[in-house]
Amino acid sequence: MKRWVKRTVRVMAISLLTVVISACGGESDEVTEEHFYTHNPIQIEDVLTQEPDRYLVYFYMESCPHCQDFKPVMLEYMNQSEALPVFLLDVAKLEDRAVTEPYGIQYVPSVLLVKDQQQLQSHTGVMTLDELNAFAQLKEGE
Repeated sequence: MKRWVKRTVRVMAISLLTVVISACGGESDEVTEEHFYTHNPIQIEDVLTQEPDRYLVYFYMESCPHCQDFKPVMLEYMNQSEALPVFLLDVAKLEDRAVTEPYGIQYVPSVLLVKDQQQLQSHTGVMTLDELNAFAQLKEGE
């Protein structure tokens, strides 16, 4: 009978440990600073073709000091529970930067708001978290 008790306790301990490890170390939806630039990368031809009905496209260059200033704000936004999906487009990787002009993007950092595969609005420059949240909630014509 003692063996049965020891075995049961061992199995329970392993099960509990597995649950704790899964809860603490399992994959998370949180975007970290380390993985910021690799989270949802997008190509210029796919800017208006993403699956969500409403999302943001963030145009940036890693070498841009203003983009570096805006990165913590965008990271905080992306980790909010009610944030729109954000797709990232590295302008430095484009062969011809003029391809961003139809979206009103001439400088970085810029954010494009897309709804139902149509551009609603764009914003160029650094924003606060409150400004970014307000921008993400804009409706057509605002």
